[in-house]
Amino acid sequence: MLTNESQKLITCITPKGKGLPIAKMLYEEKGINTVNINSGRGGGRRGRIEVDVLTVVISEKRADEIFEYIFFEAEVNKIHGGFMYQGNLQGATPFTLPDIPQKQ
Repeated sequence: MLTNESQKLITCITPKGKGLPIAKMLYEEKGINTVNINSGRGGGRRGRIEVDVLTVVISEKRADEIFEYIFFEAEVNKIHGGFMYQGNLQGATPFTLPDIPQKQ
C-alpha cells in the first residue's frame, strides 16, 4: 500500500482459532484484504497458550473504526479475550491475487 495516505498497523493477539474467522469477516463485511494471520505460543500465569496473531494494514482514516470492529468481533473485550494495539506504519508492499477463470 504505497500511498501518500498515512497507514496504521493493527495487531490483535487472540486465542487460537479466532484469527481466520475475523479475517474472513473483515473481507466480507468491511472489504479489507490487507490481513495477515500467524500463530504463536506463549506462556504466562495460565501456563502455555496457543494464539493467533492477526495484523491489518489500514488507512489512518479507517483505523479507529476497524480497531473497534476487531475488538468486539474477536471478543478482546472479554476476559482472556486477547490483546490489541495499533501503531503508525510508513508503508507496505501492495499485493493482489490474479483473476483466475472458473473451470466450466
